[in-house]
Amino acid sequence: MAKFLQTLIPLFLVLVLANTARSQSVTQSFNYTFNDGVKPATLTYQGNTHIRADSTYLQLTATRPDGEAVLNNVGRAMHSVPFTFGDMPGWSDADFTTTVKFFIRPNTGATAAAEGLAFFIAPVGSQIPSASFGENLGIYEYIGYTPNLFAVEFDIYPNPEVDPEGPHVGINFESIRSDTATIIPEGLVGEEVTADISYVAATKTITVVVVTAGGRRTEVSKVYDLKSLLQARVQVGLSASTGVFVARHEVISWDFTITRTAAAAARIRKVA
Repeated sequence: MAKFLQTLIPLFLVLVLANTARSQSVTQSFNYTFNDGVKPATLTYQGNTHIRADSTYLQLTATRPDGEAVLNNVGRAMHSVPFTFGDMPGWSDADFTTTVKFFIRPNTGATAAAEGLAFFIAPVGSQIPSASFGENLGIYEYIGYTPNLFAVEFDIYPNPEVDPEGPHVGINFESIRSDTATIIPEGLVGEEVTADISYVAATKTITVVVVTAGGRRTEVSKVYDLKSLLQARVQVGLSASTGVFVARHEVISWDFTITRTAAAAARIRKVA
């Protein structure tokens, strides 16, 4: 009996600690659904971002009165409240997940469309860089570089000097050139697209899953320590641009969650 209790008591303590650890987490999140024609007050709007009277979706790039897209413009929407991505004593590094649902639509009768849409994490107070229309997607300077910037791009126009040979999803670190990219041969233009982006700090793994309305699923991932790239305080946003060729970039919904676990809870998870 004594030997049985010696085995049972430590197991009981581990279970109690694990149960307590599960409750020791802190989460910040937001959820936007653009279905009522109203611009949320908790977003910061930059450039040509707007909501049309005849559409409930958030338009990231400019449109004419007839709804068609225009040349060489940029629009961005950032959640106004910053997040802490740097060290927090007593807590694990930050994990995050975000889901964006969107359309990229060509103009009526157009034979080509451009440029694309991006989710990004940038320093607090980030502004649209100069000459960032076209291939720079509203997030990169004209030289194709912006420091301390992480982005996932949904690029519909392959620029030969920097892009793969087709519409693609790419994971980018400070540069217009994707570190890792996968071509999406169809569905990125003209269909509703759902993009799930996640980062797991314990494994330093970024994962992007793209699903089109037609059922095509594409996944790309990269192991990278985002804490080494990003500033301690950041803002998250969506951006889009047009160039010589154009498209409408319409956001249906966007949610984001960042989570940290108490250091003791993280240690228990590793033991388990």
